[in-house]
Amino acid sequence: MTENQILDYVREHPDQRVKVAIVDIDGVLRGKYISTEKFLSVVQSEMGFCNVVFGWDMADVAYENSQYTGWHSGYPDAPARIDLSSFRMIPWENNVPAINPSVSGDEIAVMIVGISNSDMRPDHH
Repeated sequence: MTENQILDYVREHPDQRVKVAIVDIDGVLRGKYISTEKFLSVVQSEMGFCNVVFGWDMADVAYENSQYTGWHSGYPDAPARIDLSSFRMIPWENNVPAINPSVSGDEIAVMIVGISNSDMRPDHH
């Protein structure tokens, strides 16, 4: 599909929502639904995606001593851009549109340094 066809599909889908999802550091797809209106408002710019997906493990337990994100930072949003080339339809959810946004290169560099400097053990406090 072309970008225009993808945007038309999103606009016309009866669910009026889009699933956006990012792969976390353990390879787990972490996502949320946003309204079609919200999606269309950020498709040419940036959206926020909570960076907690880079601060906890598969069991949703926070990593200890992470310099990138954690309770010390309040798990802020990371800037993400919509990547229309990742467009898919989720067949078991009425073919709802799904997109994988891309986190910025600068954000990834900061995240990698923060993660490699932490001891990556779950924080059980």
